[in-house]
Amino acid sequence: MQRRTNILIVVIIILCSTSFYKFTFLGPAEKVIELAGGGIILALLIFHIVYANQKSIKQNFRVPIFIILASLPFSMFMAKYCRGQDYILSLFSQRAIYYFLFYLLLHYLKVKPKDMESIFIVLGLLHVTFYFIQYFLFPKIIFNVFILQ
Repeated sequence: MQRRTNILIVVIIILCSTSFYKFTFLGPAEKVIELAGGGIILALLIFHIVYANQKSIKQNFRVPIFIILASLPFSMFMAKYCRGQDYILSLFSQRAIYYFLFYLLLHYLKVKPKDMESIFIVLGLLHVTFYFIQYFLFPKIIFNVFILQ
């Protein structure tokens, strides 16, 4: 049961990071969904660090990820003082960087490499299927992306 839950968590986070393939009916909500994916990662990380009794797998890239995440507040201050950009806007525009925390979460979830391969293959086939659907229904825009032949 825990294995299936962990796989479901990974799939949800991956779908949040891809904006659910940019469905046109989502509109501006797709950006909020991307931000929510980062929030899910952060909440689960805090939960595992505080409550889990298990050891995580060795994390080889922990220091570089912390350096990247530590640079976020500095870039927010620089954007505010050099360009006059609001802190909330900076926080929102950096939402892709929050997905670096996903690396740390994967070590706590302990998803097997075979399961990760299956997830990527299924999501890849799903993406190809969506691409062909949009390609054959071309005048009707389902996905808000640029389509090349």
